[in-house]
Amino acid sequence: MNKVKNLILISIIFLAISCEKNPVDNDDSKPPDEERILFIRNVKNELSQICTMKPDGSDITILYETLHSYTNKGIQYAIWSPDKSKILFEGGPRPSLEQSPIWILDATEGVVLYQLTSDGGGSIWSTDGKQIVFAKRTGYGSIIDDIYRIESDGSNEELLFHQDSLDIYATDWSNDGKELLVSTRRYYYNSDNKLSVGRTKIGVLDVKTKNIQYIVESDMQNTGAKWSANQSEIIYISGLYTKKYDIYLLNLENSVLENLTDSLDYYSNVIWAPDNEKIAFTKRNTSLSGEFYDCKDIFIMDINSKLVINITNTASDSISCKVMDWK
Repeated sequence: MNKVKNLILISIIFLAISCEKNPVDNDDSKPPDEERILFIRNVKNELSQICTMKPDGSDITILYETLHSYTNKGIQYAIWSPDKSKILFEGGPRPSLEQSPIWILDATEGVVLYQLTSDGGGSIWSTDGKQIVFAKRTGYGSIIDDIYRIESDGSNEELLFHQDSLDIYATDWSNDGKELLVSTRRYYYNSDNKLSVGRTKIGVLDVKTKNIQYIVESDMQNTGAKWSANQSEIIYISGLYTKKYDIYLLNLENSVLENLTDSLDYYSNVIWAPDNEKIAFTKRNTSLSGEFYDCKDIFIMDINSKLVINITNTASDSISCKVMDWK
């Protein structure tokens, strides 16, 4: 009997050590079916937070926060599970020598449930929520990312895709689970025998055959692609470091390509609204300089009218917001 009591006590202590409680008190839980936008923000380079808000930018709720420092880069990425019960996030929540640890957070209580894996990026849930794919480097000294697959409870991590000299990460998972939307870039030696890297392309990876069919191969950096709900369209960001980055809409059925932004702003993340009639995106405020130069805000665009609404206005206060998910 004493052995049983001791085991229970040890289990409680281990659980308390393993899980971090959200340092922010949020008693007003949101209904799971309420439409919300998930985003991350860095507050004056000191706090890194996972937040949600209504699509009009109101009712901002902090789900989780951690310190942002040299040894703790803060939260770099976050995405809901399909049922919105959990949030997968990268970076944090404590100082670590790991490049980008991946964690699972309880989306209601703001509690870190467990560490999914020690290092990775570009994490994507399967549509049934049972598996996650992510990118990481295989072997010591590698400069390219491969795609790994893992059960959502952290078990059975396996290498899903590797190709010599091909840097690859997933940005979306098909509804039937058979394909991944990926971005790739090829490393090669140029005529001067110096290691070079090609432009980033967007393709569709067949999970079973490991074949990639490229759908965007322009002479630009093409990143962050997301399928529409019925997978007939994708949105993505395209540009060059020396030029502007814009948001593009590609119709996969007739190959019609539309530049949705066509401006001199610098766009980063872009996601679909649940109705597929709008998009939310993050861009840097180009009017700011100095310590505010890299601060970003979140905007929503109606795809048909091209009307843009600014739903966060904090970049001027050195608070940088980055949109992650919308369900």
